[in-house]
Amino acid sequence: MKKILFILVLSISTFSNAQVYKHSLGLQFEHYNRWAPSLNYQLGLSPRSRLSFSLNGGASIGNNSQIFQFQSSIYYQHVWNIKGGLNWYLGAGINGFHRYDDSYLNKTSVNRLGLGLQFGLEYDFNKHGVPLILSYDIKPTIGYSNHQNQNLLFNTSSAFTLKYTIGGLKKSKR
Repeated sequence: MKKILFILVLSISTFSNAQVYKHSLGLQFEHYNRWAPSLNYQLGLSPRSRLSFSLNGGASIGNNSQIFQFQSSIYYQHVWNIKGGLNWYLGAGINGFHRYDDSYLNKTSVNRLGLGLQFGLEYDFNKHGVPLILSYDIKPTIGYSNHQNQNLLFNTSSAFTLKYTIGGLKKSKR
């Protein structure tokens, strides 16, 4: 076990450090049970760490039903450079979901709260003079739900994100 841990730490430390931007704003397409667009904002905390905020919501109003839903998440991410503009990141965070369904036959309200990990790859087009970052990530989550006696649940979502970078690189304070 000690050998595996040593190899893992050594391999992570051999990657050069990526550069995190002060701000980025974009559109995220996340898949849990369907593809849903979200707004995504990232705040650079240091040259290699950031906070990522996502928010989506929607409504469906038909003849016999009204469905409203809202989802948000906050993840802390640490970023490493692989080569050139290709980076990988690892993080942890919290996410929440609320859905209200007022249909003709019944009314239901579903709430979920979860803690999860996040790992992904991104390509930074700023290296080529274009202020965009394209990323893909996976988020395994364990959480609580009040829906149909599913108190503890495990799920995994994935997302594609296109972000516009604002404000230049986050510099380290010395």
